[in-house]
Parts: sequence; C-alpha cells; structure tokens
Amino acid sequence: MANLAPKLLVFFGDSHVEGGDLGYGLVGSLGTFDPDYPSEAMVEPLQRLLKDYGSAYPFKELGWYQGCFSDGLSWPHLLGEWLGLEVMNFSHSGATTCQSIAVPPGYVGISSSMGLDGYIFWPRGVAQQIRQASRVLATEQWQDPDTLVIVGSVGNDVVYSGAAAIGSTLEEAAASPYISNCKQIVSDLVALGVNRERIILTGLQGLECLPGIQSMDFDLEWLCHQQDAINEVIDALVPLPRWTQEKVFRSMSRKHSARVKRCLYELMPFTPEELPEKARLAQLSAADGAAIWFDEYHPSSMLHHELANAFAEQFLRPRRVDELARAIASASEEGDRGEKL
Repeated sequence: MANLAPKLLVFFGDSHVEGGDLGYGLVGSLGTFDPDYPSEAMVEPLQRLLKDYGSAYPFKELGWYQGCFSDGLSWPHLLGEWLGLEVMNFSHSGATTCQSIAVPPGYVGISSSMGLDGYIFWPRGVAQQIRQASRVLATEQWQDPDTLVIVGSVGNDVVYSGAAAIGSTLEEAAASPYISNCKQIVSDLVALGVNRERIILTGLQGLECLPGIQSMDFDLEWLCHQQDAINEVIDALVPLPRWTQEKVFRSMSRKHSARVKRCLYELMPFTPEELPEKARLAQLSAADGAAIWFDEYHPSSMLHHELANAFAEQFLRPRRVDELARAIASASEEGDRGEKL
C-alpha cells in the first residue's frame, strides 16, 4: 500500500477510465476548441453524429450511462464520489498512448478510430490528452503535492496495432513503441511540474479477459505473457508502484463467466433512423443477474466498483480505505431498504 492522501486526482487513459459527461473526453469535448488538435479529427464528426442521431455517442439509448462505456460511473468517479476527492478526467474512449494525428515531439503515433459509417473520428491519445490538460490545469495544480496523476489503462495500442505496438517477444517489449510512449508521457508530466513520486502508471489491463478480445484473432496466451512483459518494464518508470488493474480483471474473470449484460457491437453500424429499433433490440438482449462485463469490451458497473475498491486498497491511506468500505456498506444498506419498500 502506497499510503497516499491526495485531494485532486487527474486521470488519463482509454474507455475503461473515461468519465463521460463528468470528464473531458468524447462527450466533454463536444463544445470545446483545442488549437493543438484538429476539430475535424474528433469534435466535428461527433457534433454531426449528435445532430443527425439526436443523441451523443456513446448512445444512452443502448444502455451506456452518461457518456461512459458502461452501465454506471467509471471507477475514477466512484472514487471521487465515495471519498470526496476532486477528479479531473481527460481520458478518451478509443485512446492509444499517442494518436497518429498532431503527434507531439518524442512520441510514436499509433492510430485508432471509432464511430459509425460516415461519422468516424480519431480520439485523442494520452499524449494529446496531456496537451489538452495543460490548457485546463494551472501550474500550481500540477505542482501541488496533493495532486495525484494516474495514467490509466491504455489497451488500444494492442487492439489496433498488435505486436507492432508492444513487440512480439519478451525481449522486444522494452524497446516497443508502447514503452517509448510511456516514457515520454512521464517526461511530459514532469515538464508540467508533476513530482515523479505523484505519478501512477497502469500499463495493460489484462486484455485477454475481455469477451470481445477473446473473439478476435489473438493468441491469448501470447497476449497475456506480452502484457506482463510490458507491465514489468512500466514498473520501473516511476517511484510509485504500478496500478495492477490486470490483477482485478483476471481475478474477477476466474470468479465469473465471460457473459456480457448487453451485446451492443453486433448491433452496429446503423443509421439514425434505425436507432430506436437498435435500442429496442439492446433492451431485449439485456441479460439478467450480475455480470462483470457490460458489453463486449467494457467493464460493468459491478466491475468498476471492484476497480475503485482495489485502487483505494493499493494506494490510499488505510483510513481512506475504511471510509470507502463504510461508503460501500452504507450504499448497500440503502439499496436493500429501497428494495424492501
């Protein structure tokens, strides 16, 4: 346990970290102008999609919650809510360590794209998220010892580029573009004034556990070992321990099936006129009972709760973990009382 007591949590990462309406990601960027990132790459397609479909992506009609790729808040915002911490979340769904558009100095661009036919966009990578954040946060906030910067999971480098991003062998992992970009991410944060002892890295999150990844053309045994090799290198990049999110994914996957609450990606693509029917089908396909995956690629609210709890246990002072446990117990009791009424 790192025994930290931050007041501000700053997040970067992908869809497993994005804050939806509460963050600066896909939905949070709709009304903003960023001179460092071309609007035609992301904001303009998202604005056209919103206008034509009458709903922001990811669509709430399909069950995604408040712009999050889940059926509830993502774990960073659960931490903020439970512990009374300020959270500033710049994570973007679909992010790689560095998008191939507007590549900052020192990075290797790794392309990723999302959206529907005619509305394809290229989300900011972590490199571009840091530049976005540099325009939002004051110097004093970066330098504040009560600020904790968390570079969350970034698995899309592997999803979109495979071994080209992380290497094919254990020996190639250390020299891979993924590791090179992670080193540059740390350098950029330090240049902004962040103390290296207030940076937490995550690395790869146990992608082999995701139902959607299991259906893709990956050698899952290779993927598991190569992720571990990447994460071992990341362990040495900053003084604080790495956030071992993959342990939560793997532990929960052993306890639960790979069943998803809603199979949403098989419904895509679709036109604006088809959204109501797709929403009906998504509701009909909804599975009963607990599941750790909301859709084929994203954690459910249940798993986000586990992630929040595990992060608190690994990094926050014992008194804060106790507060978290009491908050969970209180919320559970309130839920039980509500069901009885």
